[in-house]
Amino acid sequence: MFVPVVVDFSLLVLYLSFQKKNIPMFLSIVLDLFSWYIHNFVSILVDFFLFLGTIPMFVSIVMFSLLNCSIVVPDVTKTTWQSLVMESELPVLVEFWASWCGPCKMMDPVVGKLSKDYEGKLKCYKLNTDESPDIASQYGIRSIPTMMIFKNGEKKDSVIGAVPESTLTACIDKFVER
Repeated sequence: MFVPVVVDFSLLVLYLSFQKKNIPMFLSIVLDLFSWYIHNFVSILVDFFLFLGTIPMFVSIVMFSLLNCSIVVPDVTKTTWQSLVMESELPVLVEFWASWCGPCKMMDPVVGKLSKDYEGKLKCYKLNTDESPDIASQYGIRSIPTMMIFKNGEKKDSVIGAVPESTLTACIDKFVER
């Protein structure tokens, strides 16, 4: 009840200030209205994501990426696929990603941390699906990010989407001895 009255009153003052050619007041009211709409839009977005339960994961991934931004996962391409993934003596985690994919960017620090945690027991690589579409289609990649585990040159398991670290750890632990 209060919000529409405030907006209606602001619109009335806005109209009157425009009619009287009071440009500073006009601009001030426009900025106030704009900031009010932005504030409410952000509040609605936050409420929506809290309702979905995705804010805590997103915040933890962002915080982790800010704290551990130095871990870089190497790329694998069509030319290096055979030697790095298929002929590896260790199990391999491959993240299928693309540069335009937001959830893929959210998974970068998670995969980077896992590569550090499992160093010497698991190899981690990233494959850009835009640059190597034939490998992506060979393994039926229809959604990114997709993380696949290979062992002895065979696909063993996959996880689709931006998932918490614990989900990937549970998947990896089936094929790697800690």
